[in-house]
Amino acid sequence: MLLAVLAFILGSLIAVLLVRDYQSRHTDDYRAALNYPGGALVPVFGNLFELLFKNPVQAFTYARENASRYKASYRQWIDGKVILNVIRVKEAEKILSSTQHTRKSLLYKFLHPLMGDGLLCSKGAKWQQRRRILTPAFHFNILPKFLTIFQEESEKLVQQLDRLADGTQAIVLQSIVTSFALHTICETAMGVKLDAYREADEYKQKVYEVGEMLVHRTMSPWLYNDRVYRLLGYDGPLARSLKPIHHFTRSIIRQRRETFQQAAQLTESNSEENLYFGGKQRYAMLDTLLAAEARAQIDEEGIREEVDTFMFEGHDTTAAAIMFTIVLLAIEQEVQDRCYKELQEVAELSSESVKLSLQDYQNLPYLDRVIKESLRLYPPVAFISRATTGELAVDGTTFPHNTMSHIHIYDLHRDPIQFPDPERFDPDRFLPEVAEKRNPYAYVPFSAGPRNCIGQKFAQLEVKTVLVAILQRFRIKPVTRREEIVFMADLVLRAQTPLKQSAPFTGCGGWKSKVFALLHSVTNMTSEWNVPVHSPLILATLAVLLLLLLWMFWDLLIDKRGPTYAALRQFPGPPVWPLIGTLYHSRGLDAAKTFVAFRYWTALYGGSYKLWLNSYLFILNITRCQEAEPFFNGPRNADKSMLYRFLHPFIGIGLLNSAGTKWLQRRRILTPTFHFNILNGFHRTFCEESEKLAAKIDSQRDGGREAVEIELQSAMSQLTLNTICETSMGVKLDTLDGAREYREGIYKVGDMLLNRAVRPWLYVDWTWHLLGYMHKLHRLLKPLHLFTTRIIAQRRELFAQGKLKDLSAAEDITPQDDHSIYSNASGGKKRYAMLDTLLTAEMQGLIDPDGIREEVETFMFEGHDTTGSALVFIFLTLSWEPEIQERLYQELYQFHSQNEHTDGHLSPNDLNSMKFFDRVIKECLRLWPPVAFISRSVTEEINLPDGRSIPKGCIANLHIFDLHRDPVQFPDPERFDPDRFLPERVAERNPYAYVPFSAGQRNCIGQKYALLEVKTAVAYLVLRYRILPVTKRAEIRFIADLVLRSATPLKPKSRRSSSVQLQIPIEMDIITVVLLLVVFLLVLFELRVQLSAPYRAGKKFPGPQALPLLGNAHNLLFNDQRRTFQLPRGWAAKYGDTYRLLVRGLLNLNAIQAKDVEPLLSSPKLIDKSIVYTLLHQFLGIGLLNSTGSKWQHRRRILTPAFHFNILPSFLLTFQEECRSLVAHLGQYADKGTPVALQPFATKFTLNTICETAMGIKLDSMTMANEYRSKIEGVGTMLLQRLMNPWLFEDFNYKLSGLQAKFEKLLQPVHAFTRSIIQQRRELFHKNVTNIGDFSEENIYTNLKQRYAMLDTLLAAEAKEQIDEDGIREEVDTFMFEGHDTTSAAIIFTLLLLAHSPEAQQRLYEELQEIALSRSDATDGADFTQRDYNELKYMDMVLKESLRLYPPVPFISRNISEDTMFGDRLVPKDTLFNVHIFDLHRDPAVFPDPERFDPDRFLPENVAERSPYAYVPFSAGPRNCIGQRFAILELKTVLAGILLHFRILPVTKREEVVFVADLILRTKDPIMVKFERRHKDNK
Repeated sequence: MLLAVLAFILGSLIAVLLVRDYQSRHTDDYRAALNYPGGALVPVFGNLFELLFKNPVQAFTYARENASRYKASYRQWIDGKVILNVIRVKEAEKILSSTQHTRKSLLYKFLHPLMGDGLLCSKGAKWQQRRRILTPAFHFNILPKFLTIFQEESEKLVQQLDRLADGTQAIVLQSIVTSFALHTICETAMGVKLDAYREADEYKQKVYEVGEMLVHRTMSPWLYNDRVYRLLGYDGPLARSLKPIHHFTRSIIRQRRETFQQAAQLTESNSEENLYFGGKQRYAMLDTLLAAEARAQIDEEGIREEVDTFMFEGHDTTAAAIMFTIVLLAIEQEVQDRCYKELQEVAELSSESVKLSLQDYQNLPYLDRVIKESLRLYPPVAFISRATTGELAVDGTTFPHNTMSHIHIYDLHRDPIQFPDPERFDPDRFLPEVAEKRNPYAYVPFSAGPRNCIGQKFAQLEVKTVLVAILQRFRIKPVTRREEIVFMADLVLRAQTPLKQSAPFTGCGGWKSKVFALLHSVTNMTSEWNVPVHSPLILATLAVLLLLLLWMFWDLLIDKRGPTYAALRQFPGPPVWPLIGTLYHSRGLDAAKTFVAFRYWTALYGGSYKLWLNSYLFILNITRCQEAEPFFNGPRNADKSMLYRFLHPFIGIGLLNSAGTKWLQRRRILTPTFHFNILNGFHRTFCEESEKLAAKIDSQRDGGREAVEIELQSAMSQLTLNTICETSMGVKLDTLDGAREYREGIYKVGDMLLNRAVRPWLYVDWTWHLLGYMHKLHRLLKPLHLFTTRIIAQRRELFAQGKLKDLSAAEDITPQDDHSIYSNASGGKKRYAMLDTLLTAEMQGLIDPDGIREEVETFMFEGHDTTGSALVFIFLTLSWEPEIQERLYQELYQFHSQNEHTDGHLSPNDLNSMKFFDRVIKECLRLWPPVAFISRSVTEEINLPDGRSIPKGCIANLHIFDLHRDPVQFPDPERFDPDRFLPERVAERNPYAYVPFSAGQRNCIGQKYALLEVKTAVAYLVLRYRILPVTKRAEIRFIADLVLRSATPLKPKSRRSSSVQLQIPIEMDIITVVLLLVVFLLVLFELRVQLSAPYRAGKKFPGPQALPLLGNAHNLLFNDQRRTFQLPRGWAAKYGDTYRLLVRGLLNLNAIQAKDVEPLLSSPKLIDKSIVYTLLHQFLGIGLLNSTGSKWQHRRRILTPAFHFNILPSFLLTFQEECRSLVAHLGQYADKGTPVALQPFATKFTLNTICETAMGIKLDSMTMANEYRSKIEGVGTMLLQRLMNPWLFEDFNYKLSGLQAKFEKLLQPVHAFTRSIIQQRRELFHKNVTNIGDFSEENIYTNLKQRYAMLDTLLAAEAKEQIDEDGIREEVDTFMFEGHDTTSAAIIFTLLLLAHSPEAQQRLYEELQEIALSRSDATDGADFTQRDYNELKYMDMVLKESLRLYPPVPFISRNISEDTMFGDRLVPKDTLFNVHIFDLHRDPAVFPDPERFDPDRFLPENVAERSPYAYVPFSAGPRNCIGQRFAILELKTVLAGILLHFRILPVTKREEVVFVADLILRTKDPIMVKFERRHKDNK
């Protein structure tokens, strides 16, 4: 059972991978990949294996070797996607120069934990915005201010080198130069001195650790998925290394912010003039970011992203450039001298205090060229990666959208066409006249095009400054040579080994020359980070371990303790391993090695031996006659084993394969065919084919050559195929159309069947069919079967015409009748063929036409290949044994001389009379049995004489090759000795020691036929030729095959060979077959899905990769509520358009732009809610929210009057009462000055108001209210759990999981609460309304003496029989849930936004005051009227902006009820169309800088420019929220009440808010604010 499950799992995996691989090879990616060179593509895995198990050094070398091997840009194929590796300028220019292909590839996502989504990693509008913000920071007028810092830090560096350069010791340059670069970037970019930070050293160390981790992830494609990365435990070490890095940058930002805010210069006067020319205070790039923050162009997190980016990129890359340039100058002394002379020309260097100006540095053209050549040879960033946006066309090859393109700058700079002799250091390559001849994209150390490095001028000036300072003081001399440098893959170019320079003191004219040694290692810091060896105990690992434990339990305690294993243990064999038995010992065996292994095991164990996998599959390999005898000497255990069923498609179930009564019947039919008189008739055919072979040999003896080599195997195969065709079917093969095709087809079919026999996974017909082998076999068999069918039809026609004699009584034929039977001279009769016997049996009703074809095919297949093999090895053996050959010739010649044979052939009687000839043939067949292996199935247990037993179910392989080499039966078995078959010696042997034609009742029916054919050919050829050796016996290497074959070419050469692997066959039980059938059905399901209209339509939308069968279900699994909320946000940012998900074969489209939302929400036809809402039925029933069609329309008509504008004033009184109560409670916290968690207060307020307005009941009087509040959140969590686990959609699965019972228990107090509300109001309603006719609309809208409740409308409808009791409960549950929870969320987030926007808060307060003062008809302190609230225009805008940023319902879902066009894309019927309102409201094209709180977005002139479907907090169209006016009035009331009494102060920051997925917008932690009374007398 366990094996069946494992086979199912393995089969499923293989099927999924094969389908996925098949799909990927029919894509534009694959077609593009074929046009570029690259490594061999392994099915399923592509080039993945090339990347495995490479350390950073090997990874770097791998990229260089590919560049050297292909000498052009090359491709890789991984995970069904093409990766373009660019090392030549034509592709580089297409990508880098384009404004279209500016997106960074997937690899840059791995940098997000380190530097966020800043300038390096961002894309689209965000990248453009950040680029605009930061561009002024690198204005040319800023560089002179940076120069002072560069010179100061260079001076510190020189002083440090001065102390160390004593001429004897080596200097660790890496730490010194890296420290210089880090100090410089901190002071120039961040405006702080690094010396004040103790964390600097730790920062440098952790940066290297993070780099190692990120490179490891890049080289491990299986870690690209974030979920896998987390599950395998890699995120833990990364987070620990990142913590000090981010702490370091945050402390820098905090210090500079304090300085910036104190000065307040950039915020108040942040013009370019002030930025670039204000000289009193040094400017820092961070100031630009802080100024942008003050203008609300960037938030705090964005500042950290950019600071982390510049801190990493700005120090590590520059340090690499400085170090490699110093190394090159040390090696190139002439270049160093020339640089020094250029410095002398620019400035007088006799005084060390002289500092060069910016103009001076610009007047060092040779040093410029040296730096450029250094950056060419050793670009600090050796590799960048892009993802194409749209198609990329290069020289007729089109790469599809989102192709990953790696630009290997290291190799691009070594293009011999652009840079001849590329490894030579030659600064003159950058002379203007040389550079202008090159393509500008051949040299890109700072990238190029729109996304070039923003800080390249900054970096070049920094490098030049430090080099000038060093060259002024020192001469640099080398120790390590360039060829000794070993590079390693990293984020920047690093060397694994230190680069050492010598340090003798020397002078150079007036140059004050201290010569220092440099010990340079770009990555000479040992990382403390190691890849975790063991992954966490996650669910998947536990499941696998559990399966292994169960398997081991079954294997060790059940299977190996059973009687089968006990019986087989009596036989020796290779050690049996747990779980895999002896399978380990047959690993890696091909056909040749398998043959050798069988011989080795026979010799090792001295006889028969076992192979064991489990009690369903075990084999006894029999090599001794005492174990073989039970299979030969009786009728039991005569059935062939499972291996023979592979022959069924070819030869059917004929004499070879059949069993039981069918086999007995066929045997009786065919036995007369081999009557000795009939065989004598076949002798004529044997003679003719022998003559043809001799004529062929003679034809090759041109030029008088005495000896010729012939292709013996091909010649013997042709001879035997011709004879079997003529004797079995009565036709000459060479005269027939299709004969050549038939002969070739026979060999191809044989190869295919052997291929299946040695591959256990092909034993299952379903697998054989799925992988295409069945189709190929049928294609090969079709002409073969047509050929034999045509021959049978022709022979049948002759038989029916009486031109063939009926041999049904062949037993009565006498020798005198021979001529009349076989000769075609008398009466025009044809020669007799074996087919005639079958046709006679057909006339007698003993066999049908299919049976005839089965037997003909069997004889054709078996009768030529085995006899051909026998002839090949007989002639080879005679060539090795000249004495035997001579003795045989003498015997043949004697018989030939004694009898007159005009045709040169001996008669059958003569051949049978030659005793020595007979013994030679037998000895050859002993040494080289044509069928070296037969297999039987043990159907009954066999008890051997020595007490051992062979259990039932065993596969018994009888190795005739080894049986014939039993030293007990045949002493010195490898010696060729025909006298072993002298009668007296044969009598001493076991009769089953020699079985070249098998033995017993299933012996070969045609053995006499074969012997006569062999003797005829050998006698004729030996009489005519002397056979000389070419191939030696020791050179032969056999392979396991259906007949005995050699793996090495024989002289004569072998025509056929095979290199297939032989595996132990697996016997599939019924359960395995059933499970594999399930796999097949799953594959069919996947194919159906992929051919379906939804799947085809989904291809037009972007989206995460869908796996076979699973679709995108894997993206939804094992996510907590936080991660579930983040997933759609990430997809929205990634795709920027409506994207698709495929789950359970259903297409889910997710709209985030108004262009796709409008067709959905505005249509009166597309109003059906999706399957998602069915999950709410148990909670809310099928009310207004969930219903469709006529029911929804009916409910909408009933409830619409409940929200008539005349009703709202009556609700206003309730709102204001509850608001006064809320203000009183908040006042208590304001007096204490303590923070307030908003959720409990807001939820209580909205629940009270909805109860009193909609239900007409005061909640405070009900004891179940608190329990209701607590249970509602639990209900939401459980519904989300079901939503995120697609297998729980089915009610049966949900119930089986136990969650339904838990959910029902949770719902009990919720439904009890609403039922009690309905009951109370029903009693009051029937008490006050005695006549339902009085309950008219006019009374409802005008009679305000009694407060009206929406529930009254439902009760009136019930009285009119328009709704039943369950319908009322459905609507009450819906309004209770939606009416309080959504409004509560809106209140909370609006208060949060106002707390962080004191200007907006003040403006609101002033508007309220203005309205209050303008009310001439109201007394001081009177409540606002509805008209007053309508006049609050700015409050309207504040609420709309709050609902834009934080829509209470962030997600709605519809079902597409008919095929619909969305723009130019068809969305088919039954598609789930989800509108992500949260992301829709953040579309930067509609709402620029969408995260900024800006109520002015809703000024009339701004609103007029937008689509009305860009803002839908209450949905839109026919199914918009029926209670939106109610909700807005409630919100205005509570905000006015709070703002008139309190100032709202922030506690929780917006960036600290963590959302979790739920039915409404919720946060993980409570949102806190403070309330401060506006007037102390407000108490």
